[in-house]
Amino acid sequence: MIRFLVVDDSEFTRTIHRRLLVSEGIDVTEADCVETARQIAATTGFDGLLVDLLMPDGDGMELVHELRAANPELKIIVCSSDKQRARIHQADAAGAIFIPKPLRADGLQAALSETFPEGWSDE
Repeated sequence: MIRFLVVDDSEFTRTIHRRLLVSEGIDVTEADCVETARQIAATTGFDGLLVDLLMPDGDGMELVHELRAANPELKIIVCSSDKQRARIHQADAAGAIFIPKPLRADGLQAALSETFPEGWSDE
């Protein structure tokens, strides 16, 4: 089973992201901030990261770079309301897929298909 770490400071947003990922057969662990995500990632392996950019304790792109350095195979989806071209370019340059908030099921499915072309579900 594919395992994702979902990082967003909004509990409501994490709940939506978790429900969408679980409906796709993906196991989800949540973090409410960058520091918690670092702590979880230090002890738990993940196949994918779904991360916001704007959080009170740090920038999601910093986390992307840290986790990518630790695991070059990590699949990353950035989901943010920060849709500036420079931010989208940063995500792309880091090998991440950028999708805008609010996350929609079809947008997530498209990002998963691009991120995991071999498939992501055991179904």
